[in-house]
Amino acid sequence: MDSPLLSAPCTKPLGCALENVSGLGLAPGSDMDLSCGIPKNWAPPFCPNPNCIHHNASGQPWPFKRIGFYKRLTPPHRIQRFTCKACGRSFSTQTF
Repeated sequence: MDSPLLSAPCTKPLGCALENVSGLGLAPGSDMDLSCGIPKNWAPPFCPNPNCIHHNASGQPWPFKRIGFYKRLTPPHRIQRFTCKACGRSFSTQTF
């Protein structure tokens, strides 16, 4: 049996995705990067390497570098990648 909700095409000019995102309290033009699902200014709280000196979450800034994105088929489609400048460990937003 076909569901009318599943077979009806989206009639909104920007599609249904924008409505779903803004329905969560996020507005276009905010500091949210809609392509990867995290705030643009988000920083990893600590290095995920237990042997790194920056592993403990002290709340202080620590040296890391953004190294691009990992692309995947399911949302969020772009996953930000990072490298710890102290130990060299690479990780992503999905690590946390």
